[in-house]
Amino acid sequence: MPWSRGSSVPETNAFWRKVDQCHAPVETTSGSVTTSTAGCPDNRSVVLVTVDGGGHHWPDFATAKLWQFFAAHPH
Repeated sequence: MPWSRGSSVPETNAFWRKVDQCHAPVETTSGSVTTSTAGCPDNRSVVLVTVDGGGHHWPDFATAKLWQFFAAHPH
């Protein structure tokens, strides 16, 4: 499986964009946060949020950002 141990974040993100037949992603940057959003058919999207220098800690904004995403994509 491409998302199993050993797959990089960019590889996993590209896998799901291909599976969901998404358009090319659009990136926006605000401070140290970059959001890459690829729109897909049937109101789906693949979104990757990266924090420059963030490492593996959970940023303060992460919970709210996840909730916004899942609320906008209920299926």
